[in-house]
Amino acid sequence: TPVALRNFGTGAVMSDPIIRGGADVYTLDRASSAIYRDTLNPNSVALITRNAQPVVQRGQSVGAFSVRQIIDMAWVSEGGTQRANVLAALDTQGLLITYSPTFAPATAQRLPGADLWGDPVAMYVWRGNLYLLDPTENQIWRYRPVGNSYPNPPETYFEPDDRPDLSLGVDLAIDTAGNVYVLFADGLLGKYNGGTPLKFVYTEMPDGGAPRSAAAMFLDADSPLPAIYVVDPKDQSVYQITLSGAFRYRFRAADGAMFSGVTSVFVTGNTVY
Repeated sequence: TPVALRNFGTGAVMSDPIIRGGADVYTLDRASSAIYRDTLNPNSVALITRNAQPVVQRGQSVGAFSVRQIIDMAWVSEGGTQRANVLAALDTQGLLITYSPTFAPATAQRLPGADLWGDPVAMYVWRGNLYLLDPTENQIWRYRPVGNSYPNPPETYFEPDDRPDLSLGVDLAIDTAGNVYVLFADGLLGKYNGGTPLKFVYTEMPDGGAPRSAAAMFLDADSPLPAIYVVDPKDQSVYQITLSGAFRYRFRAADGAMFSGVTSVFVTGNTVY
């Protein structure tokens, strides 16, 4: 049974919830290119505060830069930024914005080599390395940190002459072993290591085959039983599968209409957001 935490109003396109410390809730409204921070009640499934003012938004000045359309956001625990344990967001001009509620306001650095990008749709930070999924270029760009910044142009994850078809890619994640997962809009999921494709097959799915569609995923690598959660808008479901593709659970709302616009997912402990 879902519990509604907040309504962002008509026209909002919400995505990428991130829950930190059981207290802070970050959400991205792609329509207005704005990131909101709200506060959870640790003793119940409810918000203590609902902040009307975004912590970062389009047109905002961050240092010497002006924020444009935000592509995606992620939590950075180490490497590549001026602070550890910060929220990082990337915009279309290659601006990497970081925000900490403890050390506000936000800071920013421009990533070199953004002119090489096509149209990135998702970012992921793994061991300080910043990965960008770029379906237009059939490529994943990797930025390596040097100290507290990313001073060098990106590396290509796939060899230029051996790139997979990523044109339907919508999201990516990386497990503790360094395996890269790419989720596709048609529900399929690709797995790679060092740019080499690995076998990944859905098994034991309730309706057979793969999810009917996919909008986003969440890799819960810290769980004793690591899992991938796949958002399927057509099926109005969130699937939980193992890292090898075996089905575990399918989450659906008691009122199906509540999941008719599902766009993304975040999991912490036994709670699915």
